[in-house]
Parts: sequence; structure tokens; C-alpha cells
Amino acid sequence: MPLDMASFEEERVPNYWLTTHWPPCVDEPLKIEGVFLKEQFLAKGARMRVGDLVIIHQNLSGDPEERDDKKVYRARGRDGIIGIVEVIEVLDRDPHPNRESYGKNKSAVWHRRAHTKAINTSGFVPRLQANELLGYEPGNRMRFAGGLVDVERPRFEAVVAAFAGSTLDIRPPQTRKTTRVTDHPWGGGGEGPEHEALKKAVCARPASLLGEAGLKSIDLEYSFPTGDTADVILRDRFARYVAVEVEVDVRPGDLCGLLQAVKYRHMYAVMCKRPPEEIRAFLVAHTIAKDIKELCAEYGVEVFEVPWQ
Repeated sequence: MPLDMASFEEERVPNYWLTTHWPPCVDEPLKIEGVFLKEQFLAKGARMRVGDLVIIHQNLSGDPEERDDKKVYRARGRDGIIGIVEVIEVLDRDPHPNRESYGKNKSAVWHRRAHTKAINTSGFVPRLQANELLGYEPGNRMRFAGGLVDVERPRFEAVVAAFAGSTLDIRPPQTRKTTRVTDHPWGGGGEGPEHEALKKAVCARPASLLGEAGLKSIDLEYSFPTGDTADVILRDRFARYVAVEVEVDVRPGDLCGLLQAVKYRHMYAVMCKRPPEEIRAFLVAHTIAKDIKELCAEYGVEVFEVPWQ
């Protein structure tokens, strides 16, 4: 059957959403994830699908819960955008909805509409600024019926840019320059001229070379206290850092580049005091064997093959 390109384009473009969360009760931890809807508002999320992007706004306050005839109050909320997340699973019906009581015969049944993964939870956009970016009146308190509204892409991108700009940059200076080994027993390349050229090309023009708008170079050869050195550090449009391992050619069974990328992601998360899921890992080479690509997909390392120039 011929592929309907118009349908394909429509299918792969994500929807953009704003959802509101009450602050947690004083005895609960903060969780910046998920889309939750009251039972009577489930239809509001009918168009939600995997890959959609969601802005999470935390209200200043919320109804206290009543448990065993005692009120459990909520912590003071931040009253602004506290996270950007991506939908990884959509639930037609939550198998374990949560019924909350708020006293005086007032209650609600909450359903998880979607599981999400964090993109950036390290920034903040106050409500007044968010209202302006989203085209709402200044006095809008983000208390939408159902707690979920769709957002036009340009306005979503404006909020993303503000959130990324607010993200605290905690990156200590490099400790020392190191000399990488020139070869490793699993194959691949070391610090020869081909490797050096590709590494510098990735650093010089990451967005065009890797095909992702918004990628910017932060460091060429970032040295860790362990003596390890990441080839390149990038930053994406969501203010996530990207640890890049560059190889010349990755042959079947050559695990070195994958292992380095996994290691650098977690070490850089510690250096930046960011959750590991908010740090990306890239493996870049001229050729990458199929078995290594499959392992990279399993362990969350993104692969890029850059043609020889």
C-alpha cells in the first residue's frame, strides 16, 4: 500500500500540552511527572499520544486531603512552570485510579492519563511570565477545568526557551587535560587524525552535522576528576546537556564507544547536579555496526553516522 505522506507527517508531529499539578501534601515527595485527570475530564486527553510534549505548571495551593477524619495540608506551591516532560505511554483507562477525599462530601477520582519522562525539571518560569508567553491574561491562575489544555507550537517553544534560559548552570571547571589512549582492544579508532577531524566537526557545527536544531557546543574535550575525557559536550534546546563519544568506525562487537557514552552521561549528571535522565548520550562515528546500534537503543545512547567528507 502506498504511504500517505500527508498522514505520515501528521502522525509524527507531536501535540503540545499544558497540565497543572497541585503541590504535594506535606507528607509526600514532589514528583514532576505524569498527566492526571479527574474522571469526568478524561475526554480532554483523547488526542494525547506517545511523543507529545507537556509543560507542567505547579499551582500555588490545592485542596487539603482528608484522611481518617484528619486534614493533610499541601506544601506551598511554586506557582509557575516547573518541568517539561515527554509522553512515553498513554493509558485509555487507569487500572488503579486514586480517590481523594477533601471533606464535606467532596471527593474526586483521579486517573493517570499518561506516563511521562523528564526532559528538564531544573528550570522555572513564574506564572506571570508564563501567562504572557502563552497569551493568557495576567491574572490567569492556571486553574483550568480538567487541568489540561493544548498549546500552539510557537507558544510552547517560547515557554521552552524561557525555561531553558532559567535552568541553573552548575558546571564546575574542568579538572585537568588528559591524553586519551590511542587504541583499545575492542577495535575502533583512537586519537588519530580522522578521529580528531570528526570530533572538531561535531563541536563546530553540531546542529547541521547531527540534524537536530538547537544543538550548541559547550566544551571540546571535557575532563573529569577521574581522568576521563568526554570528546564533546553539547546543549540542546531544552537545556539538556549531551555527552558525546566520537569514534571513527564502530565494528561489530566493539563496545568501547557505547560504554564511554554511558559512563560520561552519568558522570556529567553528577558534575551538573542534574538527574541522569536529563543528560543525553551520543555515539558519533562514520560507521556503526548494527549490533552496537541495537545495544545503544537498549541503553539510551543515541547514534549518529556522519558520512566521510
